[in-house]
Amino acid sequence: MDEVTLIKEKKTENWDKEVDRYNGGLFMTSIWINCISNEIIKPVYLKFLKGEENVAITAGVEICRDTGKFRQLLFYSGIAYKSKDPQLAEKCKNALYSYAKRNGYHRISIRSYDDQTYFPAKSKKYRKSERSEFVFYFEEDDISGNFSPEVRRRARKAAKNGAVLKKSDSPEMTSRLFKLIDTTYNIRQSKGHNPYSILFLPFFKSEQIRSLVGKKHALFYYTEMNGEIMSVSLVFTINKKAYGILMGTSGKGYKAGIPSFHHYEKTRLMKDEGFEYYNIGGVQQGPKYEGLRRFKKSLGAKPVRSTEEATKFINKPYSYLNPLLDTKCVLLHMNFFPWKLKKAVIQIIDLAIRKRDRY
Repeated sequence: MDEVTLIKEKKTENWDKEVDRYNGGLFMTSIWINCISNEIIKPVYLKFLKGEENVAITAGVEICRDTGKFRQLLFYSGIAYKSKDPQLAEKCKNALYSYAKRNGYHRISIRSYDDQTYFPAKSKKYRKSERSEFVFYFEEDDISGNFSPEVRRRARKAAKNGAVLKKSDSPEMTSRLFKLIDTTYNIRQSKGHNPYSILFLPFFKSEQIRSLVGKKHALFYYTEMNGEIMSVSLVFTINKKAYGILMGTSGKGYKAGIPSFHHYEKTRLMKDEGFEYYNIGGVQQGPKYEGLRRFKKSLGAKPVRSTEEATKFINKPYSYLNPLLDTKCVLLHMNFFPWKLKKAVIQIIDLAIRKRDRY
């Protein structure tokens, strides 16, 4: 097989058509990348060539830290390949590594949000972390029948009590969303759930939400009962493909079964409106995420496996810190190690590497 080379694409006006042709995820589109980009977060569009043939594409951002001394590549949605060939995938990942090393980048992080083209492919240059996302493919299944009996029961009860699903394309709904997200977080913490990041997508905050909604690439779905908004969710949409990014529910909403109603009615509505699929988001592997995984399975969405990958530090002087990264990785996967001691050691490591492995 010919070696794979990598080029940076500068003309991006037709990029999203390329993403669609390669069945790439929503977070690989120029719509997403441009939303995230700013003065210190630069868009990066890449094509992988075998000879003169374009065999894969990806898009992400260049992150500059430490006044430009530390530069990193972050990809939200992996690499989209022309064919499912493990050898090709390995060559593409190695070509990306060589590109980063040659151009003075110090780290590569490849996330897997809405990765529709995943298949197992190894590369020794990257550490891997397994995760799954849950997706409704509307052409494949009877959506209503896929929901668990308990979810349907709670949805029917909420409907009888006056719950109604509505939509909004007003950026002003953002503040209401965040209030309900905070409420949801506090409720989960009171039930003993592990702490988690509310805004899990790097660099995606209120400003970016308002931008996407204002440009009609995101939409709020919300549930009202007796004139009170009980739940709000944010859905990122392009060409009848959708990804649920955020959702918050009030305390009253939880007691009234609103989360079940909201998911049930929203998914059925999206199917009726002709959406191709609706990705309700992902769950990391591991027992501490089992509750969230169980709830998403109860909704009837199909689990889709994917892998997040990241390199160690690539270039000097930061590559001298790789033994600390190795130690941190071992500690994070060492379940028998006393948690307080583990946490203290990781905090010391984070101080030394200044959390340059954050993204």
